Amino acid sequence: MQKRFVERGHECSAAVREDLGEALTTWFHERFPSYKISLLLDRQSSRVFAAYAELNPALGLGWLRRAVESASPEELLAFDAETDGSGFWRGRRQVVWLCDHLAQFPDHFWQCEAILFRLGLHETEEKTSNNSRGVWQRFFRPVFSWTAIPFEERIRHLVRMIGGAEVGVQPMVMGAALEAIKEPSGKTIPPKVVGGRLAPEEWRPKTHQDIRRARAEAASSIIDAVKRLPADRVEVPRTTIIENLGIFLSLGCLEQLRNWLSPTELDEDTLRWLRIKIDSHLDFLRLRATGSDWLDVHPTDSQRTKASAALVGVEAWRDSLKPEGLESRIREVTGRERWEHEGSFEKDREEQTAAIYEHLAAEVVKSPEVMDGLREWFDSDKARSAFELGSALAPKGLRHM
Repeated sequence: MQKRFVERGHECSAAVREDLGEALTTWFHERFPSYKISLLLDRQSSRVFAAYAELNPALGLGWLRRAVESASPEELLAFDAETDGSGFWRGRRQVVWLCDHLAQFPDHFWQCEAILFRLGLHETEEKTSNNSRGVWQRFFRPVFSWTAIPFEERIRHLVRMIGGAEVGVQPMVMGAALEAIKEPSGKTIPPKVVGGRLAPEEWRPKTHQDIRRARAEAASSIIDAVKRLPADRVEVPRTTIIENLGIFLSLGCLEQLRNWLSPTELDEDTLRWLRIKIDSHLDFLRLRATGSDWLDVHPTDSQRTKASAALVGVEAWRDSLKPEGLESRIREVTGRERWEHEGSFEKDREEQTAAIYEHLAAEVVKSPEVMDGLREWFDSDKARSAFELGSALAPKGLRHM
């Protein structure tokens, strides 16, 4: 009944809603007397709270933020969204929906962002895409963010977070960074009327060119932020960028990446993984530049031209990263799965890949002593295709492996 009474207030005029929200403050503090997130655990209490918070967002979100930020990790993990036996969800789900809806309003966005960030660090709805972490990360998209806060302002905030995030927080923050630069896609749309108020239109660039420009500028800012990180906090963000290298390269970050991700700055394992990701992107570009009847890929003339132009710079970067010395090349080849070698889209890729191991085996036969320094390598799980090199060496009579 309390929930229904408050929701009737949503239907009143703005002046009446404001008066009602003020008149119910005493009741609110009696109903939620302390800043304890556990008070919202059950479905009934959380739905009553959400109804009032939509009526009086300043008080409701202020209480919720204080409760969330003062809660221990254990308390936040106990604040779940399980069903209560009626087929509906308990407190966390109601709170996530509440913040998702109110974040459309500029006056309430940053409160909602802070609440969902804290909840997202202690996520309990891992199988739900629009959980607290997912909604928080969505806030940083250039479009389909469903907030009226300008993208540039949100990116500045995200860049500051990248700079200050501890290692355990970095995966969540870098997930938001990827949302800012990926090809945008829309999911669940929040309601246009929240607590009786018409939500403003979301901020978004006017044209497709503007969207791409916004993504490119965000990508550049993210790289700069990661470059400035100290050595003890750079690994996770840098790995995220390398894992998603194709997105950054497609947004025009080649020179920025090339100047940063240089052989003098990277350990061998990271450098090897970087080569793998560059080769994967080169495969993509070559496929777009030439097309393939075998794979039924038929790019337009514009796509062919664009891909051909991009190939020049990326191939030059890849050439500058070639491993030096036979020992390094052995680790380079066997550090990949067989299918990870370049040319994977070619019809005769099996022959090309076999040739890589055959040529390397021929070099090893000429300098068998090189294998003495690789015993630890081949005993590790990093030598992912040692079997292929061994198979190529077997007919040549080399037994060092």
